Amino acid sequence: MRVDEAYGRRAVVGDRVFAVAIHTDTAVGRVDWRSDRDSHRYEPIDLPEPTNKALVDPVPHPTPVSGTPSS
Repeated sequence: MRVDEAYGRRAVVGDRVFAVAIHTDTAVGRVDWRSDRDSHRYEPIDLPEPTNKALVDPVPHPTPVSGTPSS
């Protein structure tokens, strides 16, 4: 399931991802979900595992390299 920024929110706590779909029936709420919070319905959702992995560890940790290059 794809969750657009305008219609869903995600939070990462440690290695856990919490996601919610935001549904609204008003035009104002569809333009900016923050503007009409009283009309919203929230639905917890599961994201695909590759998405969760990308959110938890967005940048691979490189192996530190020290020393000077050899000539």
